[in-house]
Amino acid sequence: MNNRLGKNAVLSSFFGRTESDLGVWSTNLYFYLTFSFPEDHQAASVSYDVENQSSKASWSYLPTKAIHAWTADANIEKSPQQKGANLSIGHIHPLFEARAAETYKDSTYDGHSSATNLKFLSSFLFIKDEWAISRPVNGSFAFFKPQESLKSETIYLSGYLENPLAKLDANSSLAVFPELDPYHYYQIEFDTRRMTPGIMLEQDSFVLLPYYKSAHLLE
Repeated sequence: MNNRLGKNAVLSSFFGRTESDLGVWSTNLYFYLTFSFPEDHQAASVSYDVENQSSKASWSYLPTKAIHAWTADANIEKSPQQKGANLSIGHIHPLFEARAAETYKDSTYDGHSSATNLKFLSSFLFIKDEWAISRPVNGSFAFFKPQESLKSETIYLSGYLENPLAKLDANSSLAVFPELDPYHYYQIEFDTRRMTPGIMLEQDSFVLLPYYKSAHLLE
């Protein structure tokens, strides 16, 4: 059963009874409250399982896959046998994705434990004679190769100027669009606000329709 509580909250509940092979009946009662704030790219939830007497609270901040974006998530859970917490922070760079996570557990059986996890992910891509290093790519991607007059400029490229997905500057000869959804049209545009005044673009936008795990070269 789902009940909306105002604009940003939904309360879900579940009730059920099950019988074991030995004829013992058990009652399952579960509550789940979710808060969503899409304009701030944040979500939070709390849940409680009556039968197991366990509870959990979580929060996440996932703005976009835009470059230079930060992501974060945290959760806390507690039950009669165990309690624990987790915090994770990530950063998206044109050349890599980095993530750091800290986990803590206090178990009745195993005692206290904590762990730190660090991840640094990158991809090596090539099309024909062109190659580049990019943040992780698991599906379709595209290269943008600039005209000569743009090779010393700083340009952000995206379908939405406030959420750039690729960057081109004097230190890179190609811009990479990773993680393109297949069979989805992309209107790739230039954010020219940082360009030198007076430079003319041969083409100010591209329309791209990637296929499943396809590679594309835009010139």
